[in-house]
Amino acid sequence: MTSNMSSSGSDATTAAHIQAFLLSIISIGGSLGNGIVLVAMSRTAKLRNCTNIFIGSLAVSDMINCLTLPWNIVAVLSVDHWPLPSAICLMSSLVLITCTIASVYSLASVAYVRYIVVTKPSGKIDKFVNSKITMILITSTWLMSLATALSPIVFEIVELGFDSKYHICLWDTNSPGHIVFSCIFAMVLIPVPLFSMTYYYLAIFLFIRKEAEKINTQRSTLHLTTPPCQLQNGVSISNVRKRNIDVTKNLFIVVLAFVICSIPHSLAIIIPGTAAIIPYTAIIFNCSGCINPLIYARKFPEYRRVISKMFGFKVNTVHDISCS
Repeated sequence: MTSNMSSSGSDATTAAHIQAFLLSIISIGGSLGNGIVLVAMSRTAKLRNCTNIFIGSLAVSDMINCLTLPWNIVAVLSVDHWPLPSAICLMSSLVLITCTIASVYSLASVAYVRYIVVTKPSGKIDKFVNSKITMILITSTWLMSLATALSPIVFEIVELGFDSKYHICLWDTNSPGHIVFSCIFAMVLIPVPLFSMTYYYLAIFLFIRKEAEKINTQRSTLHLTTPPCQLQNGVSISNVRKRNIDVTKNLFIVVLAFVICSIPHSLAIIIPGTAAIIPYTAIIFNCSGCINPLIYARKFPEYRRVISKMFGFKVNTVHDISCS
């Protein structure tokens, strides 16, 4: 009996150390990566357009979240109770909830901007996407995210802070309202923006396919040989459209990474009998904040150029595809 208890305690300690190690990697990598993205944006005017402002909001939320993870490392390594003042764990919980919701709604805003830029005529884009609308969306995102994080305290739905079951600073799963708030979080707060992203990117895909079919029909019936219309700066309209599509495809990869990271944790929260894997699905959920900067550096030429210059690397000239 004593041997079994000792073995169980040893396994729990090993699991806690593994979780703490993984969270440490995410915290360091995400903080540095998103910090570099924000510095690159501040140093380059080309990266300060409507789309990239939302990417900046996403980077801010991811970086703050990663900077807060060390408190959850303390929670993971705690044996029986939270060893520090409870206010620290409470603030960590508020930050985690706020930044998680801000991240997913920032991604939804990016999807909206790409939908407008790709599907609307250039003369009408400013009507739907401009600096005023951008600031309204970003302000609304952060205010709504903060209000959601504060709602358990204001309405006494669930107690935020240290969860002795999962050893994390979030909300107490032993309190009566945790099932309600967990379901709201996993089935409403996260899925709603994900569904909106699905709608926008599906609409973009259908629009692109329809445009391609139209062009192919025109070429086959009229045998067009005239080169595409040229803009004043010498870049063809078709090239601008292609670059916008390239940007949209790359941003869809960011969304896809978030979906892949979030689905396991969302399912684990609402499916009974999955308590043992929840600490690990939570780690996977946090991975998106660490992955996004890698996607920007790899898939976005302008980010890659600016970041390479920041570290003194020689880069080839690339075309800016970070349009509007």
